[in-house]
Amino acid sequence: TALVLAGLAVRFGATVGLAAYAVVGIALVAISVIDVENHIVPNRILYPAAFLAAPLLVVTAAVEHRWGSLWHAAAAAAIGFVALFLVHFAYPRGMGFGDVRLAGLVGGAAGWMGFRAAFLAFFLMFLFGSIGGITQLLVTGGGRRTAIGFAPYMALGTVTVVIFTMPLFRLLHPFVYGAGS
Repeated sequence: TALVLAGLAVRFGATVGLAAYAVVGIALVAISVIDVENHIVPNRILYPAAFLAAPLLVVTAAVEHRWGSLWHAAAAAAIGFVALFLVHFAYPRGMGFGDVRLAGLVGGAAGWMGFRAAFLAFFLMFLFGSIGGITQLLVTGGGRRTAIGFAPYMALGTVTVVIFTMPLFRLLHPFVYGAGS
């Protein structure tokens, strides 16, 4: 939690946005620990975090005149929720509904940085989840039906993008736009 909060403090400085992201960061750490131990995303943490972070982002948009960022956050939250809902609907045993609800929070958090950032966060969530899941299966000797908490990977992808948005975009620029651009 301390590392997440320190990274967010460096990223945002003393702004209202830091308060919103501190709420999200603390919630993501707690949710991740609980998901690893119990394979559940607790609504007791998720909902209060969302209901605290959302108005803080509205205040941030008003203070910093970033209404476009607020729109991106809201749209990315909705898109993330719907995308993971479709995954859950197609294969309910493969993704719990807690992860679907969490997708709204992390989509909104990453979406504040823009749609590219939200897309990158979701890509990293699945990349980290794949690497972590395969590693866990190899270490434990589990099979295809072994339950793996996805919330920690959702948190890791989101926090990585939120804290390192610009360095990640600079790193990925040649791959996305070609080496000559």
